[in-house]
Amino acid sequence: MHANSGASGSPRPAFWVALFLVLLCLGAFWPVFRYGFIAIYDDDLYVTERPEVQAGLSPSGVVWAFTTTAAYNWHPLTWLSHMLDCELYGLNAAGHHTSSILIHAANAVLLFLVLARMTKAVWPSAWVAALFAVHPLHVESVAWIAERKDVLSTLFALLAMAAYARYAARPSIRWYMVVVAGLALSLMAKAMFVTLPLLLLLLDLWPLRRFTSDGVSEGSALRRAGRLVLEKAPLLALSALSSLVAVLTQRHGGAMQTLERFPLGVRLSNAAVAYVAYIAKTIWPAGLAVYYPHPQNALPIWQVAGSAGLLALVTIAALTCIRTRPYLLTGWLWYLLTLAPVIGIIQVGQQAMADRYTYFPIVGLFIGVAWGLAESVGRRSVGRQALACCGVALIGVLSLATVFQVRHWQNGRTLFEQAIRVNTDNSLAHRNLAMWFARRGLYDAAEGHLEQALDIDPAYVDAHNALGMVFLTQDKLEPAAEHFERAITLDPHYAAAHNNLGVSLVRLGRNEQAEEQFAVALALDPDNAEMHANFAEALQREGRWDEAAAHFGRALQLRPGLAAAQAGLERCRAEGSQSQ
Repeated sequence: MHANSGASGSPRPAFWVALFLVLLCLGAFWPVFRYGFIAIYDDDLYVTERPEVQAGLSPSGVVWAFTTTAAYNWHPLTWLSHMLDCELYGLNAAGHHTSSILIHAANAVLLFLVLARMTKAVWPSAWVAALFAVHPLHVESVAWIAERKDVLSTLFALLAMAAYARYAARPSIRWYMVVVAGLALSLMAKAMFVTLPLLLLLLDLWPLRRFTSDGVSEGSALRRAGRLVLEKAPLLALSALSSLVAVLTQRHGGAMQTLERFPLGVRLSNAAVAYVAYIAKTIWPAGLAVYYPHPQNALPIWQVAGSAGLLALVTIAALTCIRTRPYLLTGWLWYLLTLAPVIGIIQVGQQAMADRYTYFPIVGLFIGVAWGLAESVGRRSVGRQALACCGVALIGVLSLATVFQVRHWQNGRTLFEQAIRVNTDNSLAHRNLAMWFARRGLYDAAEGHLEQALDIDPAYVDAHNALGMVFLTQDKLEPAAEHFERAITLDPHYAAAHNNLGVSLVRLGRNEQAEEQFAVALALDPDNAEMHANFAEALQREGRWDEAAAHFGRALQLRPGLAAAQAGLERCRAEGSQSQ
């Protein structure tokens, strides 16, 4: 892990390091190849219940990918990557996992090459890349098929950084356009990298040292700094556009939380604590879970103040070392800046934090530690050997920890049971675990977990809807309708609850009321094939064949091959012709 004493351009060590990183990734994540989709938690939204994706790559699919805001995001490249996987592997989850792991391995190699090129230090760069390859915090991004957007957006961001290293060495419009293209592609996979232009500015400070050089006056240095900032203007504009699209898309989809639900003070408090909590999990990656409930305003004031104070102290310390150890400032601000879009100031979803958010940001922490340790031992042979041994041992320990963490992703049950072990007051984990049991006909277990979820959060809309579905599946129609009505009371814009209440009312023989619910559901979600089919079935019961046929036809337009809609449409045509 010591500073490199040989030529950074030597292909031999770079080749062996790259090969080692690939094998390291494959070894740490090998159990994933045996696992299936987590169909109860977003894998359904992205693959298993997404016919547009399962159809594979096609001109119409590409148009859909670039125009849809499904899953509350605009990320066309992510959709295209899932389509390609379906084209290659169908619904064989092992193939989808293979793609994610290979992209992660490519990211580890790219990170090594980028750092080695910029710093001319092979071994610290290799150690940082190895930590990135096997840290347990990265299991969520790699093992979760729905999080393909993490590894994919990072791939293009690293390619943009590689192009920027080339541009910084010999500026040209061609390489600058490659940087712009890399950033654009990254943002089209996930809007996480909106702060990449600021990160490039940090890299100008260290290791590229483009702000100053020996013999440059203070005035010249300031002018140079101004030019470097202006140089990033097109990139900043691209990031601003991506941020606007992300905010509008998530707000339209209902994923963005309001200030009434999460006041600004609550957001800032949680952000400070989360920044420190991520560092703690980086140092000691235990108690990891797929979902951490938001504490709302329950955080102790001492924890918030202590976290904010620690962040301020580290920032001040890094600034004081800007001349002697600039890598500390770059590494620290790398962490703060790249995590900022998902730290919760703009609250999307209801989680307090998420392991996947650390996928790229904690590289900054690794950089600070790696170069700090390398500088501390200098060229002392004994110190370098001891440091190398400790570094290898740490990589081995983290690899084993990752193998252990990967086991929780075996299926939905193992995943959410682990989340409940980490935090027993985890209503979302109870609700999703209930879904896992319900899909297997284990309704008593499902009801038990949903009741626990509602004990934790009586206003949990999704849990009311899920419990209603469990009752509906067992033909317990009255309690099912009660829970759907409760969900609608809590959230009048919940289209699925209106639809499910309509299904319950149809079975209860209250057809007119059911039609009202279906009409509301379709007003809220007009492109839902199942809702059109359900409405059509209700219309059929009243002999309104033409209206029913129109909704069945629309359902088939939205989802070709939907069996219930096809059979219903044929019946409508037959009955309609007889009535004439």
